[in-house]
Amino acid sequence: MQQGPDYKQLYEQQSLLVEAMQQKLASVTHQVAELQRLVFGSKTEKFIPSVLETSTQLELDMPVEQPAKPAPPKYSRSPTADSSKRQTPTASIRYV
Repeated sequence: MQQGPDYKQLYEQQSLLVEAMQQKLASVTHQVAELQRLVFGSKTEKFIPSVLETSTQLELDMPVEQPAKPAPPKYSRSPTADSSKRQTPTASIRYV
């Protein structure tokens, strides 16, 4: 007597496959919602990279160059010709 396919085993395989596909669908739906929020969301909802996410960048086998520190600005005050000759406006004051 020839045995047919084991329907219980086929059912279990199919149910596992359906469950995996449902999980994948939920994951992809969540990703699409996040991308829509990043693209079409308000300014406060948009993506701002944090320190942790930028530190995961791959490193190259190259020496790291430190940026040169700029020299502090030099401030100098030179007296102008008019500043030493400042006078109070006596001509505009009238005594009555």
